[in-house]
Amino acid sequence: MQVQLSYPGAATTNTPRLVRVTVEAGTAAGSDYCIASAPGTVYFPLRQNSAIGTFGLNTVNDRAFEGDETLRVSAAAEGFDIAPVELIIQDNETGCR
Repeated sequence: MQVQLSYPGAATTNTPRLVRVTVEAGTAAGSDYCIASAPGTVYFPLRQNSAIGTFGLNTVNDRAFEGDETLRVSAAAEGFDIAPVELIIQDNETGCR
């Protein structure tokens, strides 16, 4: 899975910057997914306004009807307010809705 981070508008970095990226549970229980490899940080090169981080995410087919669930990907860098992104894990079981 890839996550692309961008500065708003035409803003760019004046210096190379590392942005810390975390993945945390939203409505999904920890037993519903496994983070195979997290990016930890995403590197913005000098004068660039976007960067891509790649991480592995495996979902667990537990055969329980739970409905769709969410995970949250967050990024943080000093001096920047970066909105989190919500990922949806779609449940493949059927049940009463």
